[in-house]
Amino acid sequence: MRATSGAGAAPAARPRTRRSLHTCVAAVCLATAATLLLGYHLGDRALHDFDEPLTGSRALAMLTNHEPLTVYFNGTPDYRKPPLNYWLIAVAYRLGGVSELTTRLPVAIAAALLLIALYRLGRWLTDPHA
Repeated sequence: MRATSGAGAAPAARPRTRRSLHTCVAAVCLATAATLLLGYHLGDRALHDFDEPLTGSRALAMLTNHEPLTVYFNGTPDYRKPPLNYWLIAVAYRLGGVSELTTRLPVAIAAALLLIALYRLGRWLTDPHA
C-alpha cells in the first residue's frame, strides 16, 4: 500500500539514484584511469635508486626468516620503519614471485585507493546534500 501525505505524515524521501549513478560512474572512471596510469610499465624497468632494492630485500628477508614482525637491514633488526609496506610486498612476493612488478604493485594499488578516497572526500566536502 502506498503512503499518502496527510496532515501528520512526513513526505516520502525520493531515492537519489541518478546522483549516485553519476558518482559511481565517476569513481569507476577514476579507478580505471589510476590503474592505467600507475600500472603502465610497472615491471619493465629494473629496481633503481636506493629505496626500491632496499624495500624489496627487507620484504624478502621477512619471508625467508619467517619473522613477519621484524624488519631486517643487513641481517640486524631495524625497528625504525613501520612494517605495513613490507608486509604488503611480502604478500605480493608470496602470490606472484619475486620480481620488479611485485615489488612495485602494492604501492601502486595503495596510490589508486588513495585517489579514490580523495575523490570521495572531495565529493563529501562539496556536496551540500551528503
